[in-house]
Amino acid sequence: MFTSFTASREFALKASDAAERAIERHICCKSQFKFKCFSCGEMINRGDNITKCTTSVNDGMTLRFRGAGSRNGLKDDEVSFYLATTGTRSWVHIGCNPCYWDSLPEDSNEYSPPALRGVYTDWGSKISYEFDEWRQLTNHYDMEEFLEKHGYPQDKWMKDRIIHSVTRFQAIWRGYLYKKAYPYALNQKRDEEAKNYSEFLEWCASLPMDVFRSFPLFCQMNGAATRFQSIWRGYNHKIKKASQSRPPHNHYARIIANMECWNNTLTSEAHLGIKKGYHFEFIFDIGTSKEAVYSGVVTNLGRLGGYDGVVSVRFHDDDEVRHYHNRRFFYLENQCIEFKKRKGIEGRIIGKLKTVRTSRYSQNSGKVSTEDWRYHYPDGNPVE
Repeated sequence: MFTSFTASREFALKASDAAERAIERHICCKSQFKFKCFSCGEMINRGDNITKCTTSVNDGMTLRFRGAGSRNGLKDDEVSFYLATTGTRSWVHIGCNPCYWDSLPEDSNEYSPPALRGVYTDWGSKISYEFDEWRQLTNHYDMEEFLEKHGYPQDKWMKDRIIHSVTRFQAIWRGYLYKKAYPYALNQKRDEEAKNYSEFLEWCASLPMDVFRSFPLFCQMNGAATRFQSIWRGYNHKIKKASQSRPPHNHYARIIANMECWNNTLTSEAHLGIKKGYHFEFIFDIGTSKEAVYSGVVTNLGRLGGYDGVVSVRFHDDDEVRHYHNRRFFYLENQCIEFKKRKGIEGRIIGKLKTVRTSRYSQNSGKVSTEDWRYHYPDGNPVE
């Protein structure tokens, strides 16, 4: 209700009371329509509690003042008026804390950068006032506790929703850029590794055929940064394809021969130091009652499941076949050699031999003797 200069006192009192009721409804009232809350992004249904925003940033119109003032003959305690506005960013859920983007004005400096500025609501002002009173009485400073005890909804910040959405968009954009840049980076890395591998093949071609070739040795001598696994990323296929498309010549044929020599080196008997039929001995279950030495023979040297340097063995005791990596094989063999030296065991073992104390029942004494050992020195003393 709007009052003019010529309005009577009785009419001004009615307008003041109407403005007072409207201000109370601005703090919290029930929605009569269904629309979208611009703060949380959810729908406001009919009957939901809403509150009015008090910001100057709006997409609607500013209307005339509602209520009456002292110009209509009202006293100070009777004056009540407000400025009416319209727009889609005027009402939000109670508990929502909206914001807006404040761009950098022309007359600003580095102390007032553009940022998300908070929008005050009538509900927020009411909660802030009641929280200050409750804090002075209880000496508690937890806003969530205050809202829970009074049955008020928890705060929902529009700023958090914007930051979450922007973060998702940035993540999607980074993924898009990564997908665009990944093929170029991959090709660049492959070209670099192919160059190192070609240098390695040329180095192999410069050596005599009886000299051992090793890619790690080449990297160590030339300071190459390429790792060992880079040679298995399709460069062999590229070289073979190039050899089929180009006319053969002596230099390239020599490179292919050296490449095949390098592939065979990983599983060659000279590289591992063993060959088929090699006798070995392993010690298992050390420190337990099942401790025993097992012997076996090497049955094959090659690749298994894409891994190089695999040693296939067969044990004499139960004819079980197992596959070990060359490092694991040599570790178990050296472990058994050190164990036999420590126990004073000499000679080759065929099959299975237990190396723990054995209890023996003596019929003469009727007692169990645990001092008997499996191995003895030539003078008959047991090995400790």
